[in-house]
Amino acid sequence: MQKNSLLNLLSPVLGEFLTSFTLVYIIFLIPAIINYYKASIFEILWIPISLLVSFIPLNNVMDRISSLYGRDKLYYIGLILYIITIAFLALLPPISIFIILTFILGISLSIIYPNSIRIHEIVNKNSINIQILFLISIIFGIIIAYLLNGYLRISFIILIIIPILIIFISLLTFFNYTFIKIHEEIDILGSFLFAAFISLFIFFIMLLKIYPITYTLYFLIMSLIFLSIFIIFEKGVSNKFFNLSLLKNKDILSIFVTNLVIYISIIPIFLILPLYYVNILNQNYSLNIIIFSIISFLTFTILNIANLNINNKILILVGLLLISISYIMMSINIKSSFYNIITIALGYGISEYSNYILLNRYSNKTENYEILNISDISKYTGMLLSIGLSSFILSIYLNRNYYFSYPRYVISNTLFINAMNTIFLVIGIFILLSIYFSYLRSR
Repeated sequence: MQKNSLLNLLSPVLGEFLTSFTLVYIIFLIPAIINYYKASIFEILWIPISLLVSFIPLNNVMDRISSLYGRDKLYYIGLILYIITIAFLALLPPISIFIILTFILGISLSIIYPNSIRIHEIVNKNSINIQILFLISIIFGIIIAYLLNGYLRISFIILIIIPILIIFISLLTFFNYTFIKIHEEIDILGSFLFAAFISLFIFFIMLLKIYPITYTLYFLIMSLIFLSIFIIFEKGVSNKFFNLSLLKNKDILSIFVTNLVIYISIIPIFLILPLYYVNILNQNYSLNIIIFSIISFLTFTILNIANLNINNKILILVGLLLISISYIMMSINIKSSFYNIITIALGYGISEYSNYILLNRYSNKTENYEILNISDISKYTGMLLSIGLSSFILSIYLNRNYYFSYPRYVISNTLFINAMNTIFLVIGIFILLSIYFSYLRSR
């Protein structure tokens, strides 16, 4: 019976794993994709952006559609769409097609992710430890990317194995359960408004220094208009895309702010530093990321086992301070990046554990999924904003011609190092400000 229970859980847990694994894996492959396509930084950054722009707003919609048409059916559809998209990505098509395919990949993940969580609730009422799964996905993602270093086509083909395994296990186990179809209100307009807001805002950030302000200002104005309409519209919707009223709860607000900040902060570890190591130092960066992942995981696990009676606000403060100070130190001396990566990993593990404690308080309550949705939106929006911010700072230091040219000749310039140091400094200061507004002012 116990073996059957574990087998039943394996499909939704792998679905949960697949989502975070794919997102981190694609971001980590960016340096390899740049080298293969001989493309500019500007072009390649649209790959993770298109993936996140489709994934973030569609989660809620796909969850509601799945409740209407059957979670098992939509789960299979998402997995099949994922397999087909990855198969086309493995062909390494032209970069414009590649970006469109990653957008479709984000749609497939937006179907897989909410259904993996909901199916888990049907199979087993215990909550999923999302933080541990995310940390494990990073470790596996980096190790696999390291082993397949230089084989970009195979790096994508390997992704097909997981969804095929999920489908096989699902066919063996899903017949044991009844997936009740529930008619729920679908907040499609809210999702569209949020997607329009975040997309236009990212366009504004990325294009601000590349094109004249008179051109890019339209993106900012339109993004703010969509944001305003979104906030007004969500007040009158029962099944909200983003339940803003929940942020009145200090714990939930803390989860939102902490997730947003730490996921803004960790993207440069996967995106900016690899470019520095590969193109300037001619060194493999995978070992550093593996160390980062393992230390984060161990920190989280040790704190979880120890179950120390420490005020959660203090944990968040310590975690964010470690990340902030480490980034400021790296902006001063990039040669100390290895040691700072270790302290950032410690801070990340502590911050993730503090969020885990807060999420557990609501694991058996009716609004659990809404809180989880807020946590995910803040997490992946943080990633998206971090990529946009990094792109904006790079565009300040690299003139338009350099920014659009193959980066091997650009990154050898000291301008890139200056841009990288500025990115680290801005993130460090941003985290300090977030600590002040979210923690110190609440006392």
